[in-house]
Amino acid sequence: MTQKIFIIGLPRTGTTSVCNAFLDFGIPTAHTAYTNACFENAVAIADTPIFNDYQ
Repeated sequence: MTQKIFIIGLPRTGTTSVCNAFLDFGIPTAHTAYTNACFENAVAIADTPIFNDYQ
């Protein structure tokens, strides 16, 4: 199983910029992971709904 990177900042806290940086480094990223496929395929996951679901 691949480890995940959770960017748990609320919206409007720079999550888009952080996601763009991860993409520049070639890390599969989902800025919004509303589907199971997004969650499973991305390594870095940010914004809605992650900040609600992260334990």
